[in-house]
Amino acid sequence: MMRVRTSGPVSVRGSRFEQQDAAAIHATPRFAVVVVADGVSSSPDAGACAQVAARSARDHLAVFPAHRRDPAPFLHSTAEAVTQDLRAAATAGRVDARSQSTLAAAVVFRGFCWALSLGDSRVALVRDGQPIESTTTHRAASAYADGLGPRSTSPALTRWVSPTGDRGSLTVQCWRLSPGDAVLVTSDGVDEVLAPWRAAQVIATASRAERDPAEMVLAEIDAVGGAVDNATLAVISIPTERIR
Repeated sequence: MMRVRTSGPVSVRGSRFEQQDAAAIHATPRFAVVVVADGVSSSPDAGACAQVAARSARDHLAVFPAHRRDPAPFLHSTAEAVTQDLRAAATAGRVDARSQSTLAAAVVFRGFCWALSLGDSRVALVRDGQPIESTTTHRAASAYADGLGPRSTSPALTRWVSPTGDRGSLTVQCWRLSPGDAVLVTSDGVDEVLAPWRAAQVIATASRAERDPAEMVLAEIDAVGGAVDNATLAVISIPTERIR
């Protein structure tokens, strides 16, 4: 059975006034959940919204092994579970009802990765130093490029989580893993500095050097001039050795 190893989460505030990213992890030697949420800065209480969203998604997905025989309904229920927790937080006065956040999550178990996304936070599968799979980026310009929306160059988000539930649909993908693979979960602040292909190269270098991949990606962000936006990431690695 495949082992899993988590690295991070690590984060920098960049030049933003406050940290509006959040991350949460649940990990055992053979099962891992990593969630990164990025509060939408144009909405009130964005950072608090991201914190609630990240923890809620992590707690929901932490029981995934009990649903592995029929995973799709459970995974797609993640957005509703997060919405319910955000709604409760808004009712309690802990977040503004108008707050919004993006969300990306990776669930790794028994040789597969299930990647979930809403907004422009990303999950990418890295193999041999290359990003071979990635979640959809829910932006107006991306929808146009994929033939799913009208002509647009706008970076405006088209999906998010919020207490009101006006989020759009959660995207779920499933990828088969191989020993030596890595799964990278990031907020969009990472993409703004390091393209996924470059982050994948850094992760491969970290693996060869037996160094912490998340810390090396963060160091590379600093080396190329630092983040402007909040930048948060975590990595799930699949070592070549197996659990007997």
